[in-house]
Formats: sequence, C-alpha cells, structure tokens
Amino acid sequence: MAGKLSEFLAETLRDMDEGYPDDIPQGERQEAVETRDFVEAYTRDFIRSLEGFSHKDARKIPGNPSENWLLEYFLDEYYVRDMVKRIPKMVKRAAKLSQIFPRIIPSHAADLYLREATRSYIYGFWQASVAFSRAALEQGLRERVKQKLGDTPGKLSLLIQSAATCGLLDAAHRHLAGRVKLSGDRVLHGDQATDREAWETLCAARGVLVHLFL
Repeated sequence: MAGKLSEFLAETLRDMDEGYPDDIPQGERQEAVETRDFVEAYTRDFIRSLEGFSHKDARKIPGNPSENWLLEYFLDEYYVRDMVKRIPKMVKRAAKLSQIFPRIIPSHAADLYLREATRSYIYGFWQASVAFSRAALEQGLRERVKQKLGDTPGKLSLLIQSAATCGLLDAAHRHLAGRVKLSGDRVLHGDQATDREAWETLCAARGVLVHLFL
C-alpha cells in the first residue's frame, strides 16, 4: 500500500491506466484507445501553443477556450498527471534546502525573487530559477549597498564591486556573486541551464543573501 499521498495518487492513476479499456465492449476498444491517444497528443500540442509560440501545424481551438468545458477537462487531467510525476523529485529538491532567518529584513522584492528562484528550482524550471537567482542577488545587493553608501551603480558587476569595496562582501562571497551573475547572464542570453547549474546558482545566491542580511 502506498504510504505517501503522491504514491497513492500515482498508484491510483496506474490502476486506471492498466484497467483501460477492459471495461469497454470488445468491438469498441480499438477506437477508444485511438481516441485517448489523439486527445493526449492534442492536449500536449494545445499546451505548447499556450506556453509559447505555436508550431506551424498547431490547430487553433475554435471559440473561447476558457468557456470550453471539455478542454478544461483535458487540461485538468494533463496537469494532474504531470504534477503527480513531478512530485517525488520536487520533494527531494525541497528537502535539500535549509531555512533562512535574516537579522536584517530584506524588501518584499528581494524576498519575492528569492522565493521564485527557489520554487522554480523545486518545480524543475532551471532557466527561471537561474534568472530569478540573479534578480534576487541584484536586488539584495542594491538594497544593502544603498544603505551603506546612499547610492548604487546601475550594472550588477559594478554593484558587486561596490559591495566588496565597502565591506559587505568578502572574497568568497564576491566570488559566489560573480558566479550567479555569470550564470544569470548566460541564461538571459539564451543558453540552456541544467539541473546542476540551477542548484549551484541558487545555492550561491542564497549564500550571498544570507551573508548580506544576517
């Protein structure tokens, strides 16, 4: 018997899939399987056309998709199945993280960027995690440098330099900040991030932010 809720849901879905299409009359099973496969492919294509640029062969949904109850049914099943598959790895990623208790409270923006970077990593969105890690680092540095110097330079590279010059960053944390900037710049210019790079970038950003606000 499954112990975790995600295991129970995965087991339930497996049972549903293994039993399909046994409960359908013999003469209708082939058509049922073909219909299921078509719906799955159609839903994947539709989601891709929602999330980014549509493929030239993508079929446009007639009318208003938000009022299409059948489409909502298909989307619901797709996302439920997708999340059930993702959850075990999400749990493992979340379990690697440690809590952060700042002495100096950062702004809402710095906290938001860090949360988005962390959530993106947990969900497996490497590009977004790296980009938000860079944003969190820049926001945190800008706040602390402004508190220390009263003004801040525009570029992140100069911001890191200013933070080091005024004593906010030691050599080790300046190096970590540089790594976050480098990874963030690469991603924002179109390079693909990996699981490992997203993790290392997030850890570096969190390390610098902890140093800045503790």
